[in-house]
Amino acid sequence: MNRKRITTLFLFLALSVFVPLASSADARQEMRWAARAVITAEERNEIEPASLGEWGDAIESTLFLLVRTTELSRGPIRILVVKDDGVRAEFLPNDAFLVSSGLLDYADEALFERISTSSRSARNSESERMAIIAPFLAPEVAHFALDHPFEAWIQSGMKNFAPTDDQILAADRFAAVLLDQAGFGEGAMESYLRNLASRNLPGTVSPAMATWLSGRPSAEKRLESMLSAEPNISRISAEFKSAIRAIKTRQALKEAGESLAALEEIYPTGPYVSRLAALAAHERWLSSVEAERGAFPVYLPISEDAPPDISVFLSKLASEGVDAKTEPAMAKKAAPDLKSLETAIAAYQRAIGAFDDPALESSYATLLAQASPKKALEAAQAAASREREGGSYVAWANFATILFSTGSDKARALTIIDSAITQSKTPKRDGYLDVGMPGDERTLRLTKALMVMGKDGAKAARDAVLSAYSSPQDSGEIELRKAKIGDSVDDLVERWGRPSSIVYDYYSETWTYDSLVATVTVSKKKVERVRLGLGSPISPGGDVRCGDGQADFERFFGAPAYRANDGEVYLRGKSRITVFYLAGKIRSITIGS
Repeated sequence: MNRKRITTLFLFLALSVFVPLASSADARQEMRWAARAVITAEERNEIEPASLGEWGDAIESTLFLLVRTTELSRGPIRILVVKDDGVRAEFLPNDAFLVSSGLLDYADEALFERISTSSRSARNSESERMAIIAPFLAPEVAHFALDHPFEAWIQSGMKNFAPTDDQILAADRFAAVLLDQAGFGEGAMESYLRNLASRNLPGTVSPAMATWLSGRPSAEKRLESMLSAEPNISRISAEFKSAIRAIKTRQALKEAGESLAALEEIYPTGPYVSRLAALAAHERWLSSVEAERGAFPVYLPISEDAPPDISVFLSKLASEGVDAKTEPAMAKKAAPDLKSLETAIAAYQRAIGAFDDPALESSYATLLAQASPKKALEAAQAAASREREGGSYVAWANFATILFSTGSDKARALTIIDSAITQSKTPKRDGYLDVGMPGDERTLRLTKALMVMGKDGAKAARDAVLSAYSSPQDSGEIELRKAKIGDSVDDLVERWGRPSSIVYDYYSETWTYDSLVATVTVSKKKVERVRLGLGSPISPGGDVRCGDGQADFERFFGAPAYRANDGEVYLRGKSRITVFYLAGKIRSITIGS
């Protein structure tokens, strides 16, 4: 192990953490103050969230898919809906998203037109609302992902952050990528622009809409730009999907890093790509170093789609002479991946500052702990102090683990972890975008068990953890139109027919059945998981389907066992079911590991 080089890298990190170039940091702060002034002026016309009704749910659900599901940010984002007859949707650079009543008026007209000509649209009015406003919101999110406001701020001599025409065209193209990742479909942005181009004639749109369109390149030019980049959009979207899945499952991290490095060449100033690159490299670094006894989990601001590693905990039990009742599945660690450490450091520094994301800053701070515990503690505490109540628990959890492991205040660390466990179940703060469930709730229980092992006894800690980690075997107890987890691909084809398409990932295949609104993950020629989407006719039991309410699902399946991967996880017999809810309604159901 090249400890000298590791120490040198950590010292470099300790000296440079959270210290971007002064001129850049100062300019960003000036931009945020300018954005704050805009918000202060708009607050006088704010419409109370409680009075927005279904449109309030539609705005939040759409933004959740565009920002959280794409893993663009887990930071605090305020949603501000204002009384304004003009059509407006703006993602301001102080992390506030502004929507005008004029946009909702236009969307109401479009919704009425859709449901009056389609009974199916009338039955799915919630999804139709989201589909109407998503192409308005997505380009604004794309500007945020590509750091366009800051570029415009600098180019204008720090006078305004309004996007240029070139930035608008680039945002359209990237919006298509985000909409595809968010589940609105690969062609959602193109369809929207085609509709604008066909209707953008004198007298065919409202004055408010005409005013909004006049401040942008023509719909025809935007559509032409979109079509010219269409093949690249599909490829780029696939690269993002594969990379995000690799980070969430902690598999194929090397390949994910290579994909993200290529994407950074395409988007060299985009903090979104840098954020993902930092998380991928951090995960790869963690997987390459030998875990020390008593080491705590590191909390990263991304939803996890793999069970937390309890091997360190089981090893500690053994050292206390306690029967773990199970064998630790410990993978042999390779030599420390110094390249991943370097990549993580550089990518974190590019991403931090562009976003207000305390959780991301805290995960970066955990890299400091080995070389400079004091700096790590200071950075983690600063990040935790900015994490809002009702939001993410990640920064507080990372602060607690550093507080405990450095011996600074073990009692306070335990209190913070108890609070974080409660926080992970706390409803979001009104007026802010729900942060979702980054990580896995069971990791918090594991952290607490490691902390109390000496206090309450190793046996009590063991029982607390193993009860949370008693994972079902996904043996196929739930039938989905006669298909089950563990079936062979031949059995699946016999029961469901051939898929509409197959996408090959690093270690698995994704089979898509358009008519069933279902995707099947296949690994080693076996069905590993099945995901049912909105509109799927398939029920996992109790005649419950996507689109039904949470109460309907729990009436048959009972209460969730824990939260993970932005969803509620239910254990039924030997099967695991993860349900993703938006505004209290089922958006997707995933059966399998």
